Amino acid sequence: QRSAYFLRHSQTLPNGWFGAFNLQRVSDDTYFTDLSTQIAVTSQVQLPSDLTLGRGGTWGGAGSYGLNALVQRWQTLQPDPLQPVTPPYNRLPQLTLTASRQEVLRSDFDVYGQYTTFDHPTFTTGTRVVAYPSLSVPLQTAYASVTPKLGVSLTRYLIYTNTAGFTDQSRTVPVFTTDSSVVFERPTTIGGAPFLQTLEPRLYYVYIPFRDQNAIPVFDSAQQDINFATIYSENQFSGWDRISDANQLTLGVTSRYIGTDTGAERLRVGVAQRFYFDTQRVTLPGTPVRESSRSDLLAALSGAVAPHLRAEAGLQYSTSFSQTQKFNIGARYQ
Repeated sequence: QRSAYFLRHSQTLPNGWFGAFNLQRVSDDTYFTDLSTQIAVTSQVQLPSDLTLGRGGTWGGAGSYGLNALVQRWQTLQPDPLQPVTPPYNRLPQLTLTASRQEVLRSDFDVYGQYTTFDHPTFTTGTRVVAYPSLSVPLQTAYASVTPKLGVSLTRYLIYTNTAGFTDQSRTVPVFTTDSSVVFERPTTIGGAPFLQTLEPRLYYVYIPFRDQNAIPVFDSAQQDINFATIYSENQFSGWDRISDANQLTLGVTSRYIGTDTGAERLRVGVAQRFYFDTQRVTLPGTPVRESSRSDLLAALSGAVAPHLRAEAGLQYSTSFSQTQKFNIGARYQ
């Protein structure tokens, strides 16, 4: 006998609370490879089961908050004995709090807090507590904005089972960023149709001093893929076990064509690249140090080519090696 079950449910609860669960299990390691011929199905090796409970709301009139509790376990399949699959960490539990409030010391106050207990059958286990308060000062006009931000990332690790010599420890890392942009506009015509063309340069600077993090276990951090979202982010790593040392500037520019009759965006083109002023020192285990002083160049183009039809293309080009790293093109009919 072989079996599988997949059950998902979300629920609105009283007083602003909500809940959800997602249960996925199969009876044996080769369930998918034996019973399906679709790669999207047979390649599944990690099946999550999680329970979520949360609440969101406002506080003090100008503030908002979100509270989320998560319990998550994984079933890791081993369909090929010659290629073992490493199970991810279970989160038992993970509690996350986000809150923000405007007009605090003439600035905007944000805080992120998280408590997570990581469980694993063979790796180092422990609890990580994160607190990240920050103050930002948005300075805006009709055509430009500058937002300096100062925060402090506070992390505490409590180690339970130890397989690599880790000990309880704390980490304090200040984070400074400045995000600035300008919007230029001009009227133009294409094929006799009137448009408003914009030119929107953006500068994003990040400074994070070096902190030695080699003695910190890696529960959920990984190197982020570079794209138009992550190139304007503070940390080059996902998760909280590694916070990159940074003295870097991202330069980007976007131009849009907007129809003056409908206000709809008809065409968008953008480029962006990050420049590093210091040598990288914080890395993940087994990951080489970045040697280039600049990231790959990103370029994107999207627009309406016909009624109900949009096309888009993206390019990731290595200026250090003079070669294309990634290219994609697609179309959507709606």
